[in-house]
Amino acid sequence: MQTIFRIAPVVPALLIFVSLSATRGLAQTSYTGPSNETTIFKIGDLVEATYAGSWYPAEVVGAFDPEAKTYQIHFEGEKYCSNHRLDSRLSAQFVRSRKKSDAPAMASKANPVPATSNQKAEVPTSTPTAKAPASGSATGTLGAGTNIKYAGAGVLWQSGAKIERYDATRRQYTVRDKSGSGDMVPCYAVHKEGDPINNSFFAGDWEVRVNGATTTFVKGNDLYRRFSGGLKLPPLQIKADGTYTWINSENQIIKGRWVPRPEGVPGIVILKGLDGMDWTVYEKTEGYSPTSNTRDEIGFHHLPSHTGYYSAYRIGPNRSCVLAGRTLKP
Repeated sequence: MQTIFRIAPVVPALLIFVSLSATRGLAQTSYTGPSNETTIFKIGDLVEATYAGSWYPAEVVGAFDPEAKTYQIHFEGEKYCSNHRLDSRLSAQFVRSRKKSDAPAMASKANPVPATSNQKAEVPTSTPTAKAPASGSATGTLGAGTNIKYAGAGVLWQSGAKIERYDATRRQYTVRDKSGSGDMVPCYAVHKEGDPINNSFFAGDWEVRVNGATTTFVKGNDLYRRFSGGLKLPPLQIKADGTYTWINSENQIIKGRWVPRPEGVPGIVILKGLDGMDWTVYEKTEGYSPTSNTRDEIGFHHLPSHTGYYSAYRIGPNRSCVLAGRTLKP
């Protein structure tokens, strides 16, 4: 089975598409446990639903399934296709009535996090400000001859290399290892030996996917990405305080801690996450031919078994050094 995701504006009527530039700018209330309501909501009802451990305004877009006891839910502020077929299904215990007294208005560009009568308008602490990480690697200030570690193959880093030059336009380093072999890598895949690690990039909300084969194609003026055999999973929230909240495919909420990678390279390890496993998380944003539709991306890998291969896209403004503050063509 193939699923096709649109990366540009227009959605043809006969295909299933969801925007790859989805954003959430939602007012949230703290999570207090599953709802015990017995109300059966209908399509079009405005409700609250849980996302990464907090309640957010949402709409019922798919009828209640009495056997699975689930609703199809669309979160306000998230872009979506008109037929809703790829919106999440949530267990009824994670859906509740929206209270009129504190129901926030739908988010907009002018007011990304709406205020209510008893709530100040503020950006959730889990959504960092969009800016490139302040490190020599990201800003391109590592000069020729600098001793570095670099990631030439995703999760795997190697040491004993040196900077040869930096391309500020493409935000890429040319590096050369001990054998004399050269490689070109994105700015986030280089780290100066001995420098402190800055893992602020990983904080935020992430749309998790397990993908099969991935290809891109052009139709008219639109660019599309096709996932063959892929699967959209519930979201993950990584907090700057060293904690995370992950919802599995059975709508069970997993909470725990993350730590920096023990190898002394950029990246984190989510402890006892999905399937009770420790997941090494690393940046894998497209850095060689990004477009205005490219999103921050991370990969998940279980080490040392080298299994997993989950991916996730940031929900919110891009922060990768290859994207932030850069004008890109469509």
